[in-house]
Amino acid sequence: MAITRVESTDNEAVKLWSEQLFRDMIIEPFFAKYMGGSSAICHTKEDFMAKKGDRLRFALRTRLTGTGVTDGETLRGKEEKLDSSTSDLELNVYRHAVSYDSLLSDQRAQFSLPEETRTAIKDWGVEKVDEICFDAITASPTKIIYSGTATSTATVADKITPSLISKLRAIAKTGNKREFVPIRPVKVDNGEFHVLLIHPESSYDLKVDSTWTQAQREAQSRGNSNPIFSGALGIWDNVIVKESERVPVVATWGAGGDTEGQKAVFMGQQALTFGWGMRPEIVEDEFDYGSEKGVAIQMIAGVKKATFDSKDYGSMGVYTARTNLSN
Repeated sequence: MAITRVESTDNEAVKLWSEQLFRDMIIEPFFAKYMGGSSAICHTKEDFMAKKGDRLRFALRTRLTGTGVTDGETLRGKEEKLDSSTSDLELNVYRHAVSYDSLLSDQRAQFSLPEETRTAIKDWGVEKVDEICFDAITASPTKIIYSGTATSTATVADKITPSLISKLRAIAKTGNKREFVPIRPVKVDNGEFHVLLIHPESSYDLKVDSTWTQAQREAQSRGNSNPIFSGALGIWDNVIVKESERVPVVATWGAGGDTEGQKAVFMGQQALTFGWGMRPEIVEDEFDYGSEKGVAIQMIAGVKKATFDSKDYGSMGVYTARTNLSN
């Protein structure tokens, strides 16, 4: 078992001039602001926080397509049945812990080991929730839209553009001529919006696009009070564009196998299903007569990309080339 110790020669010791503790910046939670009911991007349930079980069932349905009747027509016999499906989600246990020497190490450190340990373990829990959400939403999309004229990763050559964003919205609203269930937009502040999640290096590609930059300069701010808009790069054709370094990137696409690419995601209502069995809780313990202490976090949760008839329900993959800024 690994135990964190602060020795007299360590930089954190009081006798050294540097008293400031530098910590890695915690990635801002992304999906927390999208959790909610069936009209949210991340449909969230807490059923098993009050009862036992390890599997949650989410109901998904398509919109009605019948024409109904008009004056003088009989409705009986012309009813339409609901076209619905279910998506099951399995709960899992997630745990992690940090231990430290509670005697001399805590005395030597300029900072509070117990406080920093608790903060670090809480941050891990926040990142873990985001990690499992990103893993789910980006995994094996059943519908992929490629940039430009590409039809596969081997032909990807174009980067993200405003015109591609408009194309994505049109495909989402029609279900690509009903090839799949249309992706319903999220209703926010009397408007309807989809969300496009891209990698920061693709954000750069948008920011150097003259059409994009002009549109963002001239756009009126809207809905700043709603969390869904916070941190957005901008809005194009009612698509909110956001970035995250968790969006997967590759370097082996294109005809020559050397095109840098990204696996972006276009999302609407019920793109993800998320369930809590037990919200994150902190557990503290001590060992060896109190000379060692530990702080743990534990939670029961599950996440799954929603599917309808084995096809992604509220999302689709968007594969484009990107600028590799690390070069």
